[in-house]
Amino acid sequence: MRKILIVFFCLIALTAFAENVLFKYTGSDDPNTIVPDSVKVITIGDNVYLSGERELIKSLFDNSTLQEVNPPERELKYTPNDQFFDSQWGLHNPSDTDIDWPESMDIFTNSDETPIVVVMDSGIAWNHPDLESNILTGGDFGNYGFEFCDNESITNYDDIGHGTHVAGIIGAVTNNTFGVTGVGNNNVKILNMKITCGSDNVSFAAETDAISKILNLKKLGHNIKFVNMSFGGIEYSIVEKEALQQLTDKGIHLFAAAGNSGSSSKEYPAGYSNVIAIGAVNENNNISRYSTYGDWVDIYAPGESIFSTYSEYLAKPESLNLLDNYKDAFRNEFDKIDNLTAFKGGWKLDGNGHANIELSSAGTCADNVTNSIVMGSFNSDLPDYRFKSIIISMKASSDSEIFVDWSTDNQNWINLLKQSGIRNMNYIYRIADIPAVSSNLFLRTCLQGNEGKTASIDAVRVSASNSPDAFAYEYGTSMATPFVTAAASIGYIHKGQFSKNDLITNAESINTSVGELKKLNLYDYLNAEFIEDPATSKEGTDSNGDTTANNENDGGGGGGCSIAGTSENNNILFLLAVISGLFWVRKKILAKERNKYKSKF
Repeated sequence: MRKILIVFFCLIALTAFAENVLFKYTGSDDPNTIVPDSVKVITIGDNVYLSGERELIKSLFDNSTLQEVNPPERELKYTPNDQFFDSQWGLHNPSDTDIDWPESMDIFTNSDETPIVVVMDSGIAWNHPDLESNILTGGDFGNYGFEFCDNESITNYDDIGHGTHVAGIIGAVTNNTFGVTGVGNNNVKILNMKITCGSDNVSFAAETDAISKILNLKKLGHNIKFVNMSFGGIEYSIVEKEALQQLTDKGIHLFAAAGNSGSSSKEYPAGYSNVIAIGAVNENNNISRYSTYGDWVDIYAPGESIFSTYSEYLAKPESLNLLDNYKDAFRNEFDKIDNLTAFKGGWKLDGNGHANIELSSAGTCADNVTNSIVMGSFNSDLPDYRFKSIIISMKASSDSEIFVDWSTDNQNWINLLKQSGIRNMNYIYRIADIPAVSSNLFLRTCLQGNEGKTASIDAVRVSASNSPDAFAYEYGTSMATPFVTAAASIGYIHKGQFSKNDLITNAESINTSVGELKKLNLYDYLNAEFIEDPATSKEGTDSNGDTTANNENDGGGGGGCSIAGTSENNNILFLLAVISGLFWVRKKILAKERNKYKSKF
């Protein structure tokens, strides 16, 4: 520690000796014939400026010809082109009560590493045009993530909007001229894990199943670093605590909403010692009236009037969803009869809401409807929005292929997507953008393959959204939490490591109605040197049996500024000697520069 202090003070001394300033030069001599290379001559019109070390410039010129310029404070301001950026006060606002997101992006240093943020929530509307490219899908990541519910009719799609809103704060596609800005600025990927099963409440069984899945994915080598949990409750659970500790032991950092009780009552999972607990503040830099608070809450972030992605209007009323067993799900392509066994082009709708086909002979999908089913037209309820898309859940037998096409006249078809069948295939979601046509819109699904090949469609949904349709304002510590989770992921990329101590120590202190709180400031966090978590700690237990870290330093008392010991005195003497030597060297250099260039006057 003493050696570090010596180096630190030496660097300060060197910096002071070499202070660069800007002078306006009003003399008649050409400064280019006078100054050394270490002084820069800047000419703007008839004005001449000199930039360099103050004492050197003053030693070379008549000081009456020099006017020192007091530079105004200027800083870069990165502004993305997302159309609703001005509505995101938590990122930037004129009162500067934001997290200084634009300023932080000016100093952010990217790396080749892309951390994965798991969003355990109500699912995500993964067809959202401002989210889709930042959500992991395929291979080990499933079909746009996972759901952990026993009910097979429940998908990983977000039916209530909460998870979609959280995901947008973290990872909305940024600088795409559309929608909102994500704190992650396209540098993180989101893994969707739906743990609500048929209601707004979290299924505890689904939560534990999701934790197990995260551990399995981590074991496979995937770069899962952070988990966002915008949920909680007052009941302590040793099962939950121990399960989450397994994630911590694997180097995965956990973030959870402190709660919306407006009190200091501890909630979980935020209350566990290995989870970072997050409260909410408003645009006035005060704690939100509903936010839980207390010494156990680690950090606060914007949580009122937060504008982000939403799912409510992505699935319009005219959407087709066979899971609901609509007898007219395929419009006029099926007869509307009670037993749902009508046939059309070889397709039939079974009692489980699936449209199925088995080819009676080899068939292709080249401009014929023999093996096809046509849906539409969608002309009455789909306005000419900027984005339209089709989501289809389907499967097919091996060596066959499903074609999904679109048309405006039910005659001339354009392919949207193709899906090859595989052996023992499960239903897979596919999504494709539909051109924003204002005329009638038809969809056609066709199976191509040899005799006996089969296919099944589980659900079809036609979605439409324009700019206000797929976004909404929300409130709560649920919204504050993803600000911090995303900030941690950005800090991890920028610094190459993450610690809770680093995040919280470099937070901004604000005075609120409940006292001084630590609020996220992304610029301060990125701009500061990394601070490790304490190397030594003792764990105690709180009233709920939860472990709590009691940090101890290994310095044994008052610390680094004492001069009571012999070694400290020697270091001080050495430091004074170094500084004296630097002054002597500086004096010689300036004298040499003066003697070299004075003859040129």
